[in-house]
Amino acid sequence: MTRAYVGSYTADGGAGLAVAEVDPATGALTVGLTVPGVPDASWLACSPDGRFLYTTNELDPSGTVTALERCEPRPMVLNSRPTKGSAPTHLCVHPSGRYLLTANYGSGSVAVLPLGADGRLRALTDLVEHVGGLAHQVIMDPSGRWVLAVDLGIDSVFVYDLDLDTGKLLEHQHLTVGTGPRHLVWHPDGVHVYLVCENASQVVVCTWDATTGTLTAGQIVGTVTRVAVTPNFPGEGVVSPDGRFLYVTNRGDNSIATFAINGDGLALLHTVSCGGDWPRHAILDPNGRRLYVSNQRSGTVTWLPRDPSSGLVHPVSGNTKATAVAMVLFT
Repeated sequence: MTRAYVGSYTADGGAGLAVAEVDPATGALTVGLTVPGVPDASWLACSPDGRFLYTTNELDPSGTVTALERCEPRPMVLNSRPTKGSAPTHLCVHPSGRYLLTANYGSGSVAVLPLGADGRLRALTDLVEHVGGLAHQVIMDPSGRWVLAVDLGIDSVFVYDLDLDTGKLLEHQHLTVGTGPRHLVWHPDGVHVYLVCENASQVVVCTWDATTGTLTAGQIVGTVTRVAVTPNFPGEGVVSPDGRFLYVTNRGDNSIATFAINGDGLALLHTVSCGGDWPRHAILDPNGRRLYVSNQRSGTVTWLPRDPSSGLVHPVSGNTKATAVAMVLFT
């Protein structure tokens, strides 16, 4: 069996954080034990060494993040810390394992919290605010030097330099791009990065220069093959391990868009039903043969077989109940 973690919204009846097992033969995902004391676990990430698990607690107005030690039969809560903002919706761990960064969606800010050798969260060292913003994502670039924060509220991506000695962020670039930018997803080459924009059903193809810390916008491509019968808001992007395909969830159209990656461009190949309502997040399993989709409003995780050669995903082959699900993380 393969281990996975499932995050969900307790405010809407979800379990918060749960442990799941995945049958590698059939792809069936079974949600098992829940972890008490981890509310509104909307985003999950592991430490670089895999020992610790971190989750946002998307609480409004006072958000927190929680550190857990990965152990059997379920993770053990180590501690929680405030993010000094509302509704933290995303986090990442620096490759050194020394810092955690989180995006406070409701208050439009990015927080930096040091991590101890024991995995515990320390007191916040910096908080940068985007006036009028809705910070939806914060990620490291592949080099580990730069921090990129995507702000949906002011149509911008901020690039910061993180001082590892002080835990302070220094703004380096502010790029206004897209309409409602939500999430960036890296190509394995570390040069191309795809910006999923939820307010215009678009992906912006960008190039990244890690030497200068410069993000440059290029091609813009739509995520639906027809006019959606309801408003559509793309949610999450996933690049295949071989770097040949990009998958994007369409919330509203309730579909998965498959793109072929060709150098600096994308070509939309097709869309297929996600088998649920409001696909918030998607992830490939470790062998890249199935795409798992977290359907927030229908409270289901569905899985779709994938052909690694053609890149195409096929209709849903199974599903499991997960009330108010936000995401699935394979470890």
